[in-house]
Order: sequence, then C-alpha cells, then structure tokens
Amino acid sequence: MYSFKQIIPSSSDWRIIESTYDNTVYKTGPWFGYLEKIGCKPFLCEVCKEGEKIGFFVGERKRRLFNIIGAPIEGVGTAHQGLAMLKDTSAEERIAIYNALAAWLFRKRLAVWLQVEDQCITETDAQGANVNYEGHERNQIDLTIDEEVLFHQMSQKSCRYMINKALKDGVVIREATDPDAFLDVHFNQHQQLMRSKGLDVLKPKPVFKNLIEATWPDEMLLLEAVSSNGTVIGTGMYAVNHGSACYFSAAFDKDCGVSPNELMNWEAIRRCKARGARFFDFNGVAQWKFKYGGTYYIQPRLVYMKYKWLTGAREKASKLYHRYRYKLVKIGI
Repeated sequence: MYSFKQIIPSSSDWRIIESTYDNTVYKTGPWFGYLEKIGCKPFLCEVCKEGEKIGFFVGERKRRLFNIIGAPIEGVGTAHQGLAMLKDTSAEERIAIYNALAAWLFRKRLAVWLQVEDQCITETDAQGANVNYEGHERNQIDLTIDEEVLFHQMSQKSCRYMINKALKDGVVIREATDPDAFLDVHFNQHQQLMRSKGLDVLKPKPVFKNLIEATWPDEMLLLEAVSSNGTVIGTGMYAVNHGSACYFSAAFDKDCGVSPNELMNWEAIRRCKARGARFFDFNGVAQWKFKYGGTYYIQPRLVYMKYKWLTGAREKASKLYHRYRYKLVKIGI
C-alpha cells in the first residue's frame, strides 16, 4: 500500500516540504544545514500510496554502533519531525505510514532502529494504535489565539509584573543585526548562567555558531535586551518559521540589577506569532517555563526496534548518558 524512496533533497523538494500544512521549523532546509554541520546526516524519503506521492518523511541518520533513523535524534535540540504531507492526514494513517516505513527500513537494512516525534500524533492516538512509544513531557503555547489573551495567561506575579518592571526600568528588546557580536555576548552570558548553577555548558560555542550561520535570519530569531544605558544585558535564541517556534537558549547578566528575561521571552512569543508560527514550544518542562502559560501535555515518541534486545540496551545507554552528560560535554563528546 505504501512505498518509500530515499532522496537527496533538492531546493525544490525543500520548498514543497516547507509549504506543507504540518511543517515545523525542524523540517526545513536551513535547519538541516545546521544538523549536517554537527554531524547529523539528513534522511529523507518520498512517501507514496498506490504509486502516488503523498508526502515526505524528514529525519536524520546517525551511526551509534548501528544505524539509527531519528525524527529527531536526541542531543541536537530538535523536536517535531517525521511526515510532511501534501494534504491533511489523520493520526491513524500517519501511524500506519510509520509502521510501513519501519518495516521497509529494516528490510532494506538501512536501520535497525526508528524513532519519530510527530506533533500531529497525540498520546491517545498512540495508545489506540497499540504502538510502542515513550512519553515526553512538553509545554506548548497556542499562538493562534489573541495576543492580549496570551499575555493574561501568564503568571501575574512572576511574569507580567516582571515584564512591566523591566519596561519601567527602561529595558528595550531589539533584534540582533550582528550575529558574531551576538554570539560572543550570548555565550559569555550562557557560561555565567551555567556556572552560577555549578554546571558546565551543555553546548560548546561552535554549536551555537553553526546554528546561527545556518538559520539566521529566516529561521532563527536573535533578541537582545538593552538597558537604559545601552548595555546588552540579555540575549535569546528562538527557532521560528510559519509552522512553529521554539525556545532554544536565553541568558542575562545577573549583576545588571534588572531582570530582562521575562520581557525578552514575551517579545519572542509576540514576534514568533507575528511571523506566522502556530505554536511556541518551550522545549521541556522546567518549572520556570510554566509561568508563561501554555499547555502541559505528553508527546509520544514512536519507537521501532528490529531486535528486541535493543530496547534494553537503549534504556541502559540513556540512563548512562543522563548520568554523565556534563562530563561527556567537558571532554568534547
């Protein structure tokens, strides 16, 4: 019923993918330009039904002892990939396509492991289809609603008050025009923030540089919070396109006497909405992220394994990674 053809995407393929109704910032040519710079190889397929092309599968291939196809793969700051369909497709059919894709990958020996995080599939959908999945906690803001409603959904004390206070203190949010200067300031502030928590940076400076070079200005919003005396006291990076937006990284100078973070994140939400993004994902569920409103939910990550023993091996590897990840980053892994 379904057939697949691996492709090396052309510029015209990317234009089609980026125009699909279920597109996200993580299914764009610039984002994959960044992924290639950090060692992730794109893996794209045409999806056909009874000989007619109905869409694309967008993911990455990485070799970790064996071939993994991930949409996405952990550790690269990516979410919500998978199918980019040419017309509305139900969750039931999307899961059926992933089932067929996994079987095809295993049969062709292209991978022994497939994982997919598709924003069009809910946990209820995954449960009803009786597929193997992992539940990932997320917090997402619906940008299709009115801006005034968005503002009043945020916490009054810890968010709206801080936004108004920053404005009274003369803080101004502007978009960066010099990406190199932005990078220097942002990475220094990021280092200070992590050190204040007793941690090392999770992403070295070249990763930030690669991301900015590949995606700015069309797919990346770089914001600077400027104090009344003209000093850049806060910086933030937000991935965005017409389909989705996502918080990537933000930091500020803790010794400046002002808290610009709330105002900067609020401006990011407003500007992403203005660019046509349908939702803003805070990329995780740290407690501070809930003060901006949004909806908590469980995003299923469908997991297909060719061999049963891989499931146990994956769980052990994941636990080891989360236990030692700061030490691994420190030595360049």
